[in-house]
Amino acid sequence: MFKIKHCLIPFVGMVISFGAANVAAKSENLHENIEKELLKAITMLGKSESGTVTKSSEINSNTKVEDLVGLSLKEFMDPPKTSKQKNKASKSANTKGISKGTYKKVMAISSKRSKRSSRRYRACYQYNYQELQNKSRRYQRSITEASKRYGVNENLIKSVITAESCFKVRARSHKGARGLMQLMPATARRFGVRNSYNSHQNIGAGTKYLRWLLDRFSGNVKFALAGYNAGEGKVDRYGGIPPYKETREYVRRVLGVFNTLHHKMPTSANLNYKNTTKSKAYYQKLWHQKQKSKQQTKPMNQRRCVEAAPSHLRGITYLKRSGRGGTIWRRYYRLNHSENLASVTHKTGVHASTLQRMNRLTSQSPLMPGQQLIVWECRA
Repeated sequence: MFKIKHCLIPFVGMVISFGAANVAAKSENLHENIEKELLKAITMLGKSESGTVTKSSEINSNTKVEDLVGLSLKEFMDPPKTSKQKNKASKSANTKGISKGTYKKVMAISSKRSKRSSRRYRACYQYNYQELQNKSRRYQRSITEASKRYGVNENLIKSVITAESCFKVRARSHKGARGLMQLMPATARRFGVRNSYNSHQNIGAGTKYLRWLLDRFSGNVKFALAGYNAGEGKVDRYGGIPPYKETREYVRRVLGVFNTLHHKMPTSANLNYKNTTKSKAYYQKLWHQKQKSKQQTKPMNQRRCVEAAPSHLRGITYLKRSGRGGTIWRRYYRLNHSENLASVTHKTGVHASTLQRMNRLTSQSPLMPGQQLIVWECRA
């Protein structure tokens, strides 16, 4: 037992010495690695020093750690930033490494692009006065001629064109309306237009149609515009602007453009720019027209029915009142022995078909002497 222990002691000492040598080698390698990393860090910092090392270019692989003795780590650390320096740092970070002047130029270009894009998608009825005048300058001659010919204000014509086609001569809607003033094919034929894409013909026919609508609705501009958009029949049906969202929006847009061009809303029936001041005779004429339209809608009274009969019938016919409450006045003709419908037509001037309809006769109905035929009637 003693001999075995005695043999193992040198072996254990050798193992221990080898282990110590490995640890020393590892520590030396670790020390070298630490030196290299420290040199790399100082090289990246690139600070100027007053000691042994003055520039980052002087720090290289030949520099030893002993040369760095006496250097203060505070020299390699950034000082705390003030609020102004922080603001400058944030601005420089936003510019992503570009200069201040370049950043301003880029921002100016982007703002111009945004303005152009917003202007491109702006609706035509939202244009200002100068933009509308520039749009209409190409067709000014045709607009002026149509305005003088039909007595419609130039600004109203421009407003309708703006809302209809935005001065696009080849414009066409999904319903088939064409040209600057978006004339339907039936309306174009009605006013003698051969080519709806001809700007002169289109403006002339559209202005004539506006004049006809203004006369029909006694100068009411809103009713005329509603009739231009939805048809005069719809205005008559609802007694004003139809309750359609499209039509109401159309009237609002046209009057808005007219206000931009004319600087005031149209309040009178006559839109002729030459007659901006209205006289007393003008308003009297409007009142008489309104009274006349009221009389045409109401039935005729008894006296007017008696006096309304043609004068040549008074000597050969007689007047008789009939119907419930005596509201119908009729004139009768008494037949002689040798008379027929042809002879009655020759004397009274009433067509044979009208006599048959009023008396409920046919072509084979016999006529008796002394028979009374209705030749005229009036409802009071």
